[in-house]
Amino acid sequence: MWVGVVSAIVGVLVGAFATVGTTWILTRRAERRTWRAATRLLAMEMYRVQAIIAPIRESGRLGPEKGPLTVDSFDRHALALAQDLSFGLWKQVEGTVLGVRRLDGILAESHQSRKEFSPQDLADFERIGAFLDSTVSELVRVTRGRQSVGTVAGWVRAVLERRSVKKRTEL
Repeated sequence: MWVGVVSAIVGVLVGAFATVGTTWILTRRAERRTWRAATRLLAMEMYRVQAIIAPIRESGRLGPEKGPLTVDSFDRHALALAQDLSFGLWKQVEGTVLGVRRLDGILAESHQSRKEFSPQDLADFERIGAFLDSTVSELVRVTRGRQSVGTVAGWVRAVLERRSVKKRTEL
């Protein structure tokens, strides 16, 4: 009699753990896909901004790429980004978005008044453009690292990378 009761309890516990484990794994995968999509969309918009401002940074004039400098995906996916980005990278992305909006204002003002860019405007394009380049590189690096964490080898690589980064920052 006790054997039947114990077997039933063990069966219920094993079933509960299997259900919870499966649900947790599927939820993490969905969160990872959402995060990866958000970072890719943001990086894509930042690549577009880089293409538009590159001629301005090089020659001080607009190139063939035109249009508003938007980073709307940041607004749409801010929650997913905020949940998974480190605080430092979150602040970097946030600063880049503010900078891009500043450059968009400079471009809009230039189009309306049909004037050349001032030396201060060109300095802003260079400074914010360099910050944008750094942010895009960091987003790509973090996204690539996150993609391989799904495998055991990827997880080990990510742990070892974190340890090496930690040792470098302690030095």
